[in-house]
Amino acid sequence: LNEKKKKQKNRTVPFFYFFSFFFFFRRAKKTVDVTVGESVRIIRKLQGLSQNELAKLTGIPQATISAIENDRVQLGVERAKVLARALKCHPAVLVFPGWEIKEEAAA
Repeated sequence: LNEKKKKQKNRTVPFFYFFSFFFFFRRAKKTVDVTVGESVRIIRKLQGLSQNELAKLTGIPQATISAIENDRVQLGVERAKVLARALKCHPAVLVFPGWEIKEEAAA
């Protein structure tokens, strides 16, 4: 009987350790805010393309790609389609980089 109590005692975690977990640790942020231009740059780099290579693939001048990536020029629907085709992604990934789907009841 004493051996069982010793084993049980060794397995228990003091309440303080369990409770302190909630005070000392925060949940990680799940999303990162990026601009449209940053999303184009990130996906381009993930594909291993330079701005010049992307310009050749799309027919969009390199200077315009640079301006898009630095948010000096708006992307636009047609450019988004062309870039998405070259970057092998959906245009919405480029146009709505921070889109977060919130669970709501259907109207």
